[in-house]
Amino acid sequence: MPRINDVSQPDEIRRVERTDARRTEEKRSEVRAESGQPSDSVELSPSARQAREMETRLQEEARDISDVREDRVAEVRQRLQSGELDRDEVNRVIADRLLEQFGI
Repeated sequence: MPRINDVSQPDEIRRVERTDARRTEEKRSEVRAESGQPSDSVELSPSARQAREMETRLQEEARDISDVREDRVAEVRQRLQSGELDRDEVNRVIADRLLEQFGI
């Protein structure tokens, strides 16, 4: 143990300082809780608020977008009606992909 002027000093003074700081902050939190004040608060910068609003707006727009691509459906429907896809090799590819997708 280090000694200063023949007085022994704790080896881990920083640990003691951290413990004291933690106790002080805990007391402050208790006082805030008893007074009904929130213990923590956060303020967003204007650019952070703007980014959050944009994120929310994009999420709402994404929810409104259909999962069905109407252009592709129309294209495949036209190809089916024309007979272009009514061939054995096309049927095999479709069957293979379905089996693969279902893990069979």
